[in-house]
Amino acid sequence: MEVLYKKKADINEGIKNATVSKSAMIFFKDVFFTIPYSQTHILGGESRFNGKEIFDHSMKLLDENKSAELYDYLLEAVPDEYTYYINMLDVFKIKISWWIFGGMYFRKKDAKGQRRTVGLNPKSFRVKLAKFYNLDV
Repeated sequence: MEVLYKKKADINEGIKNATVSKSAMIFFKDVFFTIPYSQTHILGGESRFNGKEIFDHSMKLLDENKSAELYDYLLEAVPDEYTYYINMLDVFKIKISWWIFGGMYFRKKDAKGQRRTVGLNPKSFRVKLAKFYNLDV
């Protein structure tokens, strides 16, 4: 089972939420998970999560080539709001481009307009991710 991951990603949670998350992301062919470390609310305040523990355990499983166990672990450890099934997204786009003009965009079908934007660097990772999901490069 092929798995990609990104240890650091900044996720803009949408205009209505006015929230930016510092997260890790783990990608499988049918689903990807965002594992938040912290969230900063634009109007003030910050929330912290146990994302580092989840990500560290995930990397341990991945290092041991236990991707099936990793998949099951993430389904249990990561709340549904941070679990994104590819076929349940009405927006899923990876914009390759250069520098800050590239990124990833996604929205769950039931999210009522909350499109999330992720800054994924470097460009080579965006290319790899687009190929992983068989998207046009």
